[in-house]
Formats: sequence, C-alpha cells, structure tokens
Amino acid sequence: MARIRVSNVLRRLWANLTQRSDHLRIQLIPSMRELPPVLGNRLYIVGKAGEYKWAILSCPCGCDERVDVCLMPSARPRWELALRCGRASLSPSIWIPPERCGSHFWVRQNRIVWCGR
Repeated sequence: MARIRVSNVLRRLWANLTQRSDHLRIQLIPSMRELPPVLGNRLYIVGKAGEYKWAILSCPCGCDERVDVCLMPSARPRWELALRCGRASLSPSIWIPPERCGSHFWVRQNRIVWCGR
C-alpha cells in the first residue's frame, strides 16, 4: 500500500512540475463510440447541445486512466457542466480514490486546477 501511495505522489509531483496536462481542449462528440483510444489533453463532451451526457478526459496526473464524469440530471452522482465562450468548467471537483491514483482536481475554463495547491 505504501509503495502505491509513494508512486502516486511522485506521479502527481511530476505532472505538477512539468504542467503536462494543465490545459484541455474541448471536443464535442455525439456518442461514446466516437471516443479515440488515446484521449490526450482533451475534454470530450458526449451528447448534443442542452442534452450532454458525459464529460470524458484522461486523468491529468499522468496515469492515463480514463475519467468518466456523468452529466445526466437523473443520475447520482453527477456534475454540472458550464460552457461559456468555448471554455468548459465542471462542478464539483473530481476526486479519484487513492487505490487508483488519488488525484483531486477541478476543471475550470479548460484548465486543470489541483486541489490543495
């Protein structure tokens, strides 16, 4: 368990130092079938205007794990997506459990904002 925590801390530290994933590009897609195998530094918003279902991104810590964020009003938990002037923000923050990578961050105007910074 300690080995996993240390590697997660080092991975996040490296990502923070290199700022490798601090800025996301937005891409609207009609369905999950349109997702590429490698997500890169993009925030994929799945669905059509006014009926977005998912926001998908690669974990910004560098572990490359896919993060699926539910936007459907009837689902729990769910997040709110704000699209303004071509920039996306998600609320509340996104927290990934420590047994995965332990990342905790916000998406604010296409940028990753790490919690605790």
